[in-house]
Amino acid sequence: MHPDGLHLLVLDLTSASTQHADAYTDILEAVAHTVLFTDPEPSTPTATKTSRVLEVLL
Repeated sequence: MHPDGLHLLVLDLTSASTQHADAYTDILEAVAHTVLFTDPEPSTPTATKTSRVLEVLL
């Protein structure tokens, strides 16, 4: 959910491999943690945040 509470993003993953449902749920959760809402026209520049994927790889 967007920080202002007015927007919601829905991620969906579809597969016929229902035996892997738990793994797919984990994948979607990991992707959801990488989603970042940003203002397309920010009034002041903000520092770029480090990628969580990059943190894991380092």
